[in-house]
Amino acid sequence: MHDPGDTDGRSEDAEAPPRPSLDDLLAPGSTAGAVAAALVEAGPEAAEHLLRASQELLLAAKAMIDAAERAVKAHQRRPAEPPDAVSSEPPSSNVRRIDLA
Repeated sequence: MHDPGDTDGRSEDAEAPPRPSLDDLLAPGSTAGAVAAALVEAGPEAAEHLLRASQELLLAAKAMIDAAERAVKAHQRRPAEPPDAVSSEPPSSNVRRIDLA
């Protein structure tokens, strides 16, 4: 019988699979192990450069998210236009409509 408090559908008797150790994650055949080995081989300057580049990437992503939040807030503060104020005419521009039919 399923216990309603059991969110993952397993019984209390079932054990969770063992979590891999750091040694397993950094094993020579693993991807993380290859990255770690390459960083050790490249030296501390390369690791420092990679960390600084990662920091710059995160700062750029944060700036984009902050700008998007400001745009959303500015859009939310604008009053909605009444339906009769919306014109069916396209705005004037240098674009001409061409009928291809």
